[in-house]
Amino acid sequence: MQRKQELESFELNLSDLSTQLLRGITKKDIRFVEAATKDRYDYIKYRKNGEFKGYVNKFEIPTKDNDAAKEIIDMLKTAIETCEKYRMLVLK
Repeated sequence: MQRKQELESFELNLSDLSTQLLRGITKKDIRFVEAATKDRYDYIKYRKNGEFKGYVNKFEIPTKDNDAAKEIIDMLKTAIETCEKYRMLVLK
């Protein structure tokens, strides 16, 4: 019997994420990167199989191992910091 596949999608602004709340976690022997919004506000639009389910304050990215998780965290930190820098330039 084939298992039904579910598709989750998250719509967000990178500058709403906190670099301090990026972390690697493990659940049931699977490694994830967890990203959360600043002050844990529900800024992230969440959809499941295309249907809007509400707003959330964090999401997880599955990874293959610790090295991949660290690489994703480093890339997200750089992207978040770049967005914040650009946003500050636009607001001046």
